[in-house]
Amino acid sequence: MSHLRSAVLASRVCPALGASLALLAVLTVVSGARASAQAPAEWPQQSVRGLAAVYLAASASQQADAPAQWSGGAMDAPFVTEHWQVGTAVGTGGARARDGFRGYSAGSVGVLANYWIGSNRRSRPHVGAFASTGDGRNVPSASWWGGYVGWSHFVTPFTALDASFSGTRFSYERETYTTLRIGLQPYAFGRASVPGAARGRAQTAGALDLAVDANAALSPVRDYTLRLGVAPFLFRALQVGGALDAEYWRGRRGTPRAEAVTRRAVEGFARVYYPTRGVLQPFAGAFVSTASGTRDAWRDVSRGASAGVRAYPNPGMALDVSLELRHFTQPNPVDGVSRLPNRVAVRVGLTPHLPRPSRNPRAGT
Repeated sequence: MSHLRSAVLASRVCPALGASLALLAVLTVVSGARASAQAPAEWPQQSVRGLAAVYLAASASQQADAPAQWSGGAMDAPFVTEHWQVGTAVGTGGARARDGFRGYSAGSVGVLANYWIGSNRRSRPHVGAFASTGDGRNVPSASWWGGYVGWSHFVTPFTALDASFSGTRFSYERETYTTLRIGLQPYAFGRASVPGAARGRAQTAGALDLAVDANAALSPVRDYTLRLGVAPFLFRALQVGGALDAEYWRGRRGTPRAEAVTRRAVEGFARVYYPTRGVLQPFAGAFVSTASGTRDAWRDVSRGASAGVRAYPNPGMALDVSLELRHFTQPNPVDGVSRLPNRVAVRVGLTPHLPRPSRNPRAGT
């Protein structure tokens, strides 16, 4: 949602707050996703009460000769009426002290409220407002608030394509930060459970994970980011995919940071799942990745392996918990000889998932 994207913008503008706007989640997201519901085939007769926009992303990593780091965030925003949506978001993160580095830790909490206009429950505009505050150790405290207008269209009962324009103010500045965003937003139903047949269709040939997130920070800095990810299932036990991340950043004109900076990363992967009749689907996978940026002309090439488990709180979202080992193969651009040490990371995240369309309209998937 726009509230969370504004928090991400704050982390880029004020690096000291970056960790605060990112980590591991509250159980409100899990509670919203735990009780899922099958959406009726007839959208006009569908009640949206209990439908909740959810977000969850977390990671913790360790690399030799570097402090351990963690970051992430969570949000849960249910509809309390047919038109009003309210929610909360939290974050925490930081890095451990090491070798003279003081380390830091931070946390943030925020609230949001949206009013959805009209009676079309599948596609309609909305307006909203949000406010957050953050504080921590070895980082300055700050607050930020703002509002937005947007439009959401549900491409499935569990996934909405959301477009919004937001304005954000920060306690440490007088300027207003404006941002345009388009992205896929997963939703969880908080009522009846999904029938087993509908849940089973989430992971099958023709289903796919799909991530779309495009942001354009327009003022006072220019910051354009794009994330695209596609991962179809070739079989129930085999998934292949790729992801593209790109960013263009330019500071205020006339300042030392006015120079434009670009960053891009491409990753491809394959996963093999061990099908079970239970809720959790164990998997193992391998990936290759390349990343580069204009500042210092850096470039990273890596490959690695991951293992973990996946669950489907509803047919429209996938919850992954994984352990990742990444091996860097490109020489460090600083000296042209050494290589970055291996990195071990634990990741948790929700991904929008598009199940294979059902021939039976009553199946809800």
